[in-house]
Amino acid sequence: MKPQTYSMFRNAPVVVSPVVQLSGSVSAHIVVDDQYEHTFKPNSRVSESLSLARSPNEMNLAVSQLQDRLTGGHFFFVNDTLVDHRDGHYDGFQHTDKSIDKLMEVIGIEEKVSGLRRSGMRLNTTSSPISLSTKWSIEGFQIDGYLQGGAFSSGINFGWSPFMNYVKGIFEITRLICTNGMVGTSDLINSKIPLLNRWEEHLQIANKQMQNMVQSKVSTRLGEMAHNRATVNELQLVTKHVRERLNETTDVTESQQLSGLVRVIDPVVHLSQYYQPSVFADSNVSARLPGHLSEFDLWNIITEMYTHTTQSDNSSDGGLQRLANKMLFPNPDLNKGRIIDVVPISSSFSDPDRAFFGIC
Repeated sequence: MKPQTYSMFRNAPVVVSPVVQLSGSVSAHIVVDDQYEHTFKPNSRVSESLSLARSPNEMNLAVSQLQDRLTGGHFFFVNDTLVDHRDGHYDGFQHTDKSIDKLMEVIGIEEKVSGLRRSGMRLNTTSSPISLSTKWSIEGFQIDGYLQGGAFSSGINFGWSPFMNYVKGIFEITRLICTNGMVGTSDLINSKIPLLNRWEEHLQIANKQMQNMVQSKVSTRLGEMAHNRATVNELQLVTKHVRERLNETTDVTESQQLSGLVRVIDPVVHLSQYYQPSVFADSNVSARLPGHLSEFDLWNIITEMYTHTTQSDNSSDGGLQRLANKMLFPNPDLNKGRIIDVVPISSSFSDPDRAFFGIC
C-alpha cells in the first residue's frame, strides 16, 4: 500500500499538554509545528515523565520539562500519524528528504489491518498502526514427519527508519496448519543492509541469502526439536504465561483455549509422579530435567499464544517471542548440564500425527 502523505519535521517547535485517561493514567499530547498532533500511550516513555506528578505544580513542571526536551526534535508523520521521532537532544544520523522519498518508494509502509494480530517488524518509536516495513518475500518449506502439520512458510521483512543508515532484514516463520507465527531475532540469519550505492540490489541479495539460511538452519532445527524434550523449567515458564493471560482475558473462546493449554503444559500435573516437589521449586534443577512435551510442542504452544491470544500485563508478546527464539536458537552450553538418564513418559500430545490438530 502506498501512503498518501508523509512529512519529516526537523528542529520542530512542540507544544505539550497532559491528557487524563478514563483509567486515571496520564498521556502526553503534542502538537508539532502547529500542524500535526499525537497522543502518546500512558505506558510510553514520553508519557511516563508526566505520570509521576502528584500535584498541579508538579504536573506543570513535568509538562514544561518534557516540552523543552521535545522542542527542536525531529518527527516523521505518515498519513497524519506519528511513526518515528527523536527529541531535541538527538544529534545522530538522519536521512535527507530525497533519501526518504526513495525508501518510501522501494520499501514503503505496512498498515495493521483490522482483525490481524501482529506486524512482524517494529523498528520505530511509536505504537502506531503504521510500520516502515514490507514483507519482501514468502517461501514454503516442509518438516519431515509431520505430514500436513509440517508445512511452514518463511517470510523476509525489510524495515527502515529516517534515523537509521541501514535497512534491517528479519525473518518470520509461520506454521501453515494453524497460522502460528514467530518473528526471528537471530543474528545468524537477520541482517543489516547499509544504504550505500545500489542498495536496492543488495536487498535482493540479502533476501536470497536469508531465505537460504532459514531453509537450512531453521528447518533442520525444527526437525530436531520434535525428538528433544523441553525442560521442566521451560514448561513452568510457559505455564506462567498461559495463566497470566487466562487471568486477564474476558473472551470466552480465548479463555477456553488457554484453559486447555494449561492442562496440556503444566509440569506439576504431568510430572509429580516422577519428580520430587523440590524440582518444581528450584529453577536450577528444573532447567536440567526433561519434561513430558517435546521442544517442538512447547515452541508451537508459545507461537500459538503469541498469534491467537491477547497479551497481559505480565505476559507480553515480546516475552513470548524471546522464549520462542531461545528455544529455536538455544545456547549450546545449556545442554551440558541436562540430566538425560531420568526421562518421564512423553505425553500422547507429542505424537507428531496428533499434536496440535485439535487446538490450532
